[in-house]
Parts: sequence; C-alpha cells; structure tokens
Amino acid sequence: MIDQYYSILGSIFGPILVLPDPLALAIMSILVTFVVTLIYKKFIDQTAMREIKAKVKAMQAESKELQKTDPDAASKKMSEMMSLTNQQMKLSMKPMIPTMIFVLAFLPWISSLFEGPVVFLPFELPFFGNDFGWLAWYMMISLPSSQLLRKILGVEI
Repeated sequence: MIDQYYSILGSIFGPILVLPDPLALAIMSILVTFVVTLIYKKFIDQTAMREIKAKVKAMQAESKELQKTDPDAASKKMSEMMSLTNQQMKLSMKPMIPTMIFVLAFLPWISSLFEGPVVFLPFELPFFGNDFGWLAWYMMISLPSSQLLRKILGVEI
C-alpha cells in the first residue's frame, strides 16, 4: 500500500524529481510550506489573532510603565496578558492536526527519495561538516520560505 502511495506521489511530482536534488528538494519544501501556510490561514481566525496580538503588545507597554510605579497593577496586567496569550495558543492549536497529517504524509516519502548528502558545501562547518542531508536542507529552505509566505498571505500565528 505504501509503495502504491509513493508511486502516486512520484507520478505527481515527477517533473520536479528530474531536477538536481537540491533544487527538487527546495521546490518540494516550498510547496509543502505553502500548503501548510494555507491550512493555517483557513483554520485560524486571522482577525481575532491580530486583535489579540495588538492587545498583548499594548499591555506589554502598559506593564513596563506600571512596573516603575505600581508593581501590583503591573502584576494584574501580566495575568491579563497571560490570559490573552492562552487564547492565542488555543487559536494556533486548531490547525495542528491537519498540518501534521499533511506533513507526515510527505516527509517519509521525501526521506525515501533523498538518501545521503543532498547539498555539498565548499567549506566545512563546525559540527556539521561540508554537506547537508535532506532534512537539514529541507529545514533551511522551509523556515525562511514559511516566514515569507506568511507575510505575503497575511497569516498570523
């Protein structure tokens, strides 16, 4: 069954897989990140998230001012801020399950495609050496592309 699944993915992503390994993995990383970003955009109430972030930021400024004059009021402000942060966490947890299902459907397949080093560096890094495997390269591409896609699509997390 897994072989059938892998062959379906292979036929879908076949045009990408003929590219050099670093480029193919980078494109697949960006595609997976794009879909994950869309899932977050769909499942998180963006308006509520923006409001909570703005309130927390305002409360942080108030708390700093109150810290100098009234520590008790600052403590109350901090507890209100924690409550808002908890709401923010709850909103962020909603898309976790669909995201995990999607990512876990792709990562084992990607792992089976790219065995051994994917990227070779012209110099040696301490603790890493002079090459990156598929996971390190995937993360190096997906983390900045995630930030960029969130900015472009206006996704708050």
